[in-house]
Amino acid sequence: MYGKLEEALSEENTAKEPENKKTLPCATADAIETGLKNWLEKKQYLQPGITIGDVSRHIGTNNKYLSLYLNRRLNRSFRAWINELRMEEAKRLLCSSPELIINEIADRTGFAKNNHFYDLFLKSAGQTPSAWRKKHLNHDSQD
Repeated sequence: MYGKLEEALSEENTAKEPENKKTLPCATADAIETGLKNWLEKKQYLQPGITIGDVSRHIGTNNKYLSLYLNRRLNRSFRAWINELRMEEAKRLLCSSPELIINEIADRTGFAKNNHFYDLFLKSAGQTPSAWRKKHLNHDSQD
């Protein structure tokens, strides 16, 4: 799950920063990266209503530094990053737990409103959660 974070942090994938943009001191960026890896391992992004302030406090930085880090290093806003992590977990659950109904998966992945989950899933995967599950469960059983 957090492999994508590490991949995005590799030098080849790090967005180039314009010279006139603010940058983070290297030690600050390293501390944020370490804190985020720990936070990701605990899957704390699945908590409903998580805010950038919550994450900043947990990893020992401030909102501005975390936002700057995510924008520069991962090329994502905080909300887009959280939703991406949640979508990855939802896809994992759709395949690994076929007994769960879609609304349960939405709840387990931190979405307070099921319609918001459906809309984001459709936007990110190009199909509904049910259609995605059916396609991937059938695909996996053919391997």
